[in-house]
Amino acid sequence: MITLVNISSPEFMFAPPLGILYVGSALKRAGFDVEVLHIAPGEFSEYATVIADKNPLFVGISAFTCNQTNFSAQLSREIKKLSDTPIVWGGVHASMVPEQTLSEEYVDAIVVGEGEETAVELAEALENDKNLENVGSIGFKRDGELIFTERRPLIENLDYFKLDWDLVDVSRYLVPMWGRKKVLNYITSRGCPHRCGFCYSLEFSGGRWRAHSKEFVISEIQKLKDRYGIDGIRFYDDNFFANKKRAIEILEAVN
Repeated sequence: MITLVNISSPEFMFAPPLGILYVGSALKRAGFDVEVLHIAPGEFSEYATVIADKNPLFVGISAFTCNQTNFSAQLSREIKKLSDTPIVWGGVHASMVPEQTLSEEYVDAIVVGEGEETAVELAEALENDKNLENVGSIGFKRDGELIFTERRPLIENLDYFKLDWDLVDVSRYLVPMWGRKKVLNYITSRGCPHRCGFCYSLEFSGGRWRAHSKEFVISEIQKLKDRYGIDGIRFYDDNFFANKKRAIEILEAVN
């Protein structure tokens, strides 16, 4: 069992944890038993006990830099009181300040950058007690020393990684918006070609924009329509209109 966790403030609980959903889907595809937990502040003690009792291979926590970082730290501390299962942080915060994140006593390892390929390699290494130095794009501790491995290239074929919506309760993320009844957050691309100094994307994605193919996106949205009855999409890309022609063709196709 691998447990992946995202903690959101109450006002953001309507948004599915797409980052760890991608990672969980990749782990499940690789044959691992995975659970994705999306929890609110105030539930730390309850969930820490549940997680510790399951004794997962590792607990993966996704965090970006804001109050979510504090929430993730609180949960990590609670789990550490009950279990010695490795706690692995990923997401924007760990990627932007890797040394600071890994220095915390409640963090055993971090994933830097995109997590799909890295999480699978890390899980295989932990399961088979292999040297973590052979896993790209991570940081870990050895005898108190912080060790960081070589950063892996960005994923080029995003279509290879498909979201497994069975890992979450989709109904909790279908919200009314813009006069629609069932709007769902969705991502079709990663990164952005612009170089705004205030944005995480320049560091996280190297100033590059990569996308699922138009055909992939249209097919996946149609499946969401058929299965869950969605009647709207809230695109959560860093820059959905980086390729305007592609964006408009997708919008026209999904109506």
